[in-house]
Amino acid sequence: MMQKSLFLVLFFVACTSVVSAEGVLQAEGLSEGSTIIWFRGSRIETTFDGTQELRGTLELGITEYSFAVAGSAYGAGTADANTLQATLWVLVRVNGTLEGGTPITIRGGMNVGGEDIDMDSLSLGAGGGTFFFIVDLFGSSYEFKGTIDSTATGTLVPPEIPSTMEVAGRVDSTFEGSLHESTGELVERLPWDVSSWPQKLHEQLITLLLTGVMPERTIEQPETEPERPPARQPPPP
Repeated sequence: MMQKSLFLVLFFVACTSVVSAEGVLQAEGLSEGSTIIWFRGSRIETTFDGTQELRGTLELGITEYSFAVAGSAYGAGTADANTLQATLWVLVRVNGTLEGGTPITIRGGMNVGGEDIDMDSLSLGAGGGTFFFIVDLFGSSYEFKGTIDSTATGTLVPPEIPSTMEVAGRVDSTFEGSLHESTGELVERLPWDVSSWPQKLHEQLITLLLTGVMPERTIEQPETEPERPPARQPPPP
C-alpha cells in the first residue's frame, strides 16, 4: 500500500512538472528606427537603432496572460544587391505590464532573413526567422524560442554619416514561440549557429541574456574594402 501511495505521489509530481514546463508566447511587434546603409559593390551592410513594441499573450501552464511592452532595439545586417536577400541580427529589451499591472520584461535576440529587397522603392521585403527571449515575470525567468514573420518599409532621410544612405523605417512582425527548459550551456540553447552572427553583436547578446542589461549601442561603420593598388604607369617615351 505504501509503495502504491509513493507511486501516486511521484506520478502527481511528474505531471505537475510537465504542466509547469509548458508555455506559449504569441505577439504582434512593431519596430521603428533608423537604418544606415553602406554599399560595398554588390554587398550591402547596415546598422539599425530604434524602438520595439510587443503586444500579445503568454501562456504558462493552464493560465494565459495578456501583456504590452516597449523598449529599445539595435542590430546589424547584410544584403546582396544581386540576389535581393538580406539577413538581420537584432537585440531587444522591452518592459511593461500584464493586463492586471504585474511588471514583465522581455530581452533577447532575433535573426531574420529577408527576400525581395528593393532599394529604389525602399521596400525591404518580407522574411522570416527565429527569436530567443528571456521573459522575467513573477520573480522567475522563462526562456522562449520560436519563429518570426516580418515585413519592412522605409523612407529616405538625410544621412548623418557621409557616403551612406539612411532610411527611417518600420518593421511589423508576428512572433510565435514555446517555452524551453534552461538546461545546458546558454549558447547551445540558442536557435541559430553562433558563427552566423557578427562576433561583437553576439557577445552583446550574451551579455544581455546573462545580466538583463542592454549593452551600450555601438553604431560603427563597417571596415572599408582594401584599396586597390595604383594602376601601372606606362614607360616613359
